[in-house]
Amino acid sequence: MLDLSEKYSKNNMDGIAATGRMIFRYAVELGIMKVNPIENFKLPKQQTKVEDLESAEEKIKYPPDTSLL
Repeated sequence: MLDLSEKYSKNNMDGIAATGRMIFRYAVELGIMKVNPIENFKLPKQQTKVEDLESAEEKIKYPPDTSLL
């Protein structure tokens, strides 16, 4: 999971972790496994790189109101 978190986005990793949690929880219910290995697993926070911040264009959230001009 830690290796994958370096390659994929946070949303993808959240989905992978949730799916794994459900699969392992079901395996414990069926008696296939005794312990859910991902039960207490927490994904590391992804750090934003300086290069990404510098290369990202600034987005305007709201267009300027031209009717006031």
